[in-house]
Amino acid sequence: MRVRRVLIPTDFSPAARPAVARAADVARQFDAEVHLLHVVMMIEPALYPAFALPPDTTEAREELSKAAERQLRESARECGIPE
Repeated sequence: MRVRRVLIPTDFSPAARPAVARAADVARQFDAEVHLLHVVMMIEPALYPAFALPPDTTEAREELSKAAERQLRESARECGIPE
């Protein structure tokens, strides 16, 4: 079996760190590409009742996305995963 890519989902919790490191080691053993994944849950205006004005979530989305990108880069660096 040839492993070409390893997808590593993470929630950045302390329990996820060793799993990310182990998956990165497996990827190195197979000389495989590594893809780190973190899903950012967004508050959608559709979740608000029809009579309520939804807040503008644009800034919050950008902040959450930027924070996740920083954490992904940090996780990659800690595990020796090239960008």
